[in-house]
Amino acid sequence: MDAEIAALEARQAKTQAIKQGMMQELLTGRTRLV
Repeated sequence: MDAEIAALEARQAKTQAIKQGMMQELLTGRTRLV
């Protein structure tokens, strides 16, 4: 049970980090939207 919760939290944190990274790139203009 604890392992499942930990896995879910880890996945959520990873998704959050990816989203934040994408937003950061968009704000800095490093990523060009095609």
